[in-house]
Amino acid sequence: MTPFRKTGQLFQAISRGKPGKLIEKALSVLKNYAPKQEEELAHTSLLASAYALTSLYSSEITDALTSIRFYDKLLQEQYPLNKEDWLKLSSVYRLVYEKTRSIESLEKAVYSAKNSLNPHIIAETLLEKYLRVRDEESFQLCLEKTSRFIQQSPQDTELQFVRADLYQEYGRRNKEPKFLLLAQEQYEKIVLIDPKNQKAKALSIVCSAFHALFHEDADRISESIYKSQLLSEHLPVELYAKGITLLCYGIYSSDLEEIQNAIYYFQRSTSIDRSFSLGWHYLGIAFFLLFEAVEHDRFLRLSIKFFQKSIQHDPNAETFVQLAIANARLYEVDRAIEHLEQSKVWFETAFSIEKSSPFLPADWIFEYGLLLDAMGEAKDDESLLIHAVDQFNRVLILDPNIPDVHHRLGLTISHLACITNDAQHFMRAFCHFRLAYRNNPDHEFVLLDWALALIHYDDCVQDMERSEGIMREAEEKLLGSAKQGNNQAYYQIACFYSLRNQKNLALEWMKKARAIGALPPMQELLEDTWLENLRKTDEFHHLLTLWNNHSAES
Repeated sequence: MTPFRKTGQLFQAISRGKPGKLIEKALSVLKNYAPKQEEELAHTSLLASAYALTSLYSSEITDALTSIRFYDKLLQEQYPLNKEDWLKLSSVYRLVYEKTRSIESLEKAVYSAKNSLNPHIIAETLLEKYLRVRDEESFQLCLEKTSRFIQQSPQDTELQFVRADLYQEYGRRNKEPKFLLLAQEQYEKIVLIDPKNQKAKALSIVCSAFHALFHEDADRISESIYKSQLLSEHLPVELYAKGITLLCYGIYSSDLEEIQNAIYYFQRSTSIDRSFSLGWHYLGIAFFLLFEAVEHDRFLRLSIKFFQKSIQHDPNAETFVQLAIANARLYEVDRAIEHLEQSKVWFETAFSIEKSSPFLPADWIFEYGLLLDAMGEAKDDESLLIHAVDQFNRVLILDPNIPDVHHRLGLTISHLACITNDAQHFMRAFCHFRLAYRNNPDHEFVLLDWALALIHYDDCVQDMERSEGIMREAEEKLLGSAKQGNNQAYYQIACFYSLRNQKNLALEWMKKARAIGALPPMQELLEDTWLENLRKTDEFHHLLTLWNNHSAES
C-alpha cells in the first residue's frame, strides 16, 4: 500500500472523530508526501480537507485561508467536490467571516452551503447572512428555505430552532411584535417534539415577555414571570430568561427593585458561562436603566463595563450602539470631551458592522444625531452640527413617529444658528419647535429650548419693536415651561430677567430655583454672562454668601 493511500485512510478515520493530535499527524504526513502527477489533485483535495478540519479544531484563520487556497485550486482545475467538501468549505468560510466580518466570505459560505445540500448548514448560513445584512430579501430567503426543509423533516428541532431564531431576531430588530409571537409559537413546537429541551422553553418565555412589553400587557408579563420560575437554573439561557421577564416587568412598572432582581439572574448566567454574551449585554441594559432612574454614575460605569464584556464574546452592532450611548452619557457626568469622541468611534464601528444593511434602525441614527449635536455644541464645530442635522433628517425619512425628533432638530439647528449667527437657521429651528409643541404640548423642554433660541435670536435683530416682541414671546414660553413643572426653567427665567435688567424679578426667580434645588454650581453663577446685570447688585452677593454658609453647615 502506498504512503499516499495510507494517509488517505488515516485521514478518513480521523475526520470522523476529529481529535486534534491525529489531525495534526495526518496533516504532517500529507505535507511531507510528494504525490505523483496523477495523484496531485487528489492530494490537494486531502490537503484542503485536512486544513479545513484543522482550522475548525484550532479556530486559526491562517489554517482556514490555506484550506480555501487549496479548494480554489481544485475549483480552477474543475476537480469535482463532493457534498462533504462543500460542507467543509462552507464551515471554513464561516470561520473566516467570524474573524474578519467580510461579507464576501459570508456570501461564499452561503454558496458552498447550497452545494453541500445539507439542510442544517444551508438554513444556519442563511440565518447568519440575514443577521449581517438585515434586508427583506435575506429574511424571506432564509424563511422560505428553512420552512421547506421543515416540511420535509417536521421533527427536526435544529431546523425549527433556525426558524424560531429568525422570527425572534426580525421581531426585535424591526419592533414587530407579531414576529415575536411567531417565534414563541415556534419554540413551543420544539418543546412538543422534545419536552426536555430547556433552551426552547427558556426562549419561548423570553419572546412572550418581550411581546407582552411591546403591548404593555401586565398580565402576560406576570404570566411569563411565573413560567420562568418553573425553569431549572442549570443553563445560562434559563437564568437569562428569568432575568428578561423581571426586566420587562421592571420597565413596564418603573420598578427599580425588579430591575435589580433581573440583574441577579443575568449575573448568575454569566457566572455559569463567562462567554454568554446575552447575559453581559442585558447586565449593561439593566444598569443603564438604573442610571437613567437615579443618575448615579456608578451604575453608568458598570453598564459600560458589561457592554464591553459582551462585545469581547460577540462584537455585534446592537451592543456597540448601547455602549456608545452609555459612554456619551458619561459626558453629562464630568464634561470630558473624550467620552463623546470615544462614543463616536463606537457608533461608527456599529455602522461599519451593519454597512450591508439597507437601512439602519431609526433609533440608532437618532442617538447618533444626539451625540453629534453634543460634540458640535461642546467644540463649537459647525460641521458636526450640520452632520447632526443630516442624521435627524434621515430619522424623519425612516420613522417620522420617533418621539422628540422635531424638538431635537430644532435644538440642533438653534445651536448651529448660535455659532453662525444666521437668522435663517433660527427660522428653521422655530419651525421644528412649533411642530414639536404641536405633536406634544406637554413636553416641558420644548418651550424652554424654544424660549432660549428666541433669546439668542434677539441678538440678530436690529429693530427695537421687533426685538421687544421676540423677548415677550421668550418670556411667555419660559413661564409656560415652569408651569409645566420644568425645574430648569426657574434658573433660566432668572437669567432672562437679569438680561432685561429687571433685577428684583431675577432675584425672586433665583430664590425659587434655589428652593427647588435647580441652581447650577456656584462657578456657573459667577461666570454666566446672562447674570451680568444681577451680579452688580449687593443683594445677589448677599444671597450667594448666605447660600454658601448654609452649604458649609450642612
